[in-house]
Amino acid sequence: MNLKAKSFDFYLYDSNGNLLLNESKSGIHQYKVDVVNLVSGLYFVKVKFDDEWIVKKIVIQH
Repeated sequence: MNLKAKSFDFYLYDSNGNLLLNESKSGIHQYKVDVVNLVSGLYFVKVKFDDEWIVKKIVIQH
């Protein structure tokens, strides 16, 4: 996910809506999440930057 904002908040939820990861970052334009320890399944990513939200559904398969 490439962002052009100076800072952003990243949230990762499982399919039941449980928050698994919440991080705030600044000064970077690329952010990587290690999913090796997550079980295969459906997840939701929410990213807030400036006054905007991006929500994406992702599927992890190992």
